[in-house]
Amino acid sequence: MATPISKTYRNAMEPLVVQEVERQMQQLAPSAMRSVNADDVTAYALNSLPCLYATTEAGWTWQQTRAREELAGQIAAAVCQGLMVVHQAPERSEDRLCSPDSNLFDAQKSLKEISQYLGYPNLTWANLLPAIKHALNQVAQRHQRA
Repeated sequence: MATPISKTYRNAMEPLVVQEVERQMQQLAPSAMRSVNADDVTAYALNSLPCLYATTEAGWTWQQTRAREELAGQIAAAVCQGLMVVHQAPERSEDRLCSPDSNLFDAQKSLKEISQYLGYPNLTWANLLPAIKHALNQVAQRHQRA
């Protein structure tokens, strides 16, 4: 039988890229900073860099040191490229991912379940109440006819 995944591994590149994104975004003009989503830049940069996973504290320290010493230039370049790409096409999607540890994750999951249950594939928080009212009105009409 397979051992369940414990989630005790981490990519040592993530905090380094986040730090670099924050550093480079501080250098942007305020108007440019508002149009750039730091998470999009981070994801772009991480997708173009090698993953350095660790499962122990010693491995984490080793991977962090290795990344700082050997990959600092690549990290800076990947973040710079990410900033340019995201700034040129700042896609704003309402269905962003969120941490499974957050209440927002639970809320998004619930909204998706309500969407499926009601048969409204494009349900958002903005149109949730009208969709529920519509569904309840349909049930009430069917009940009155019966």
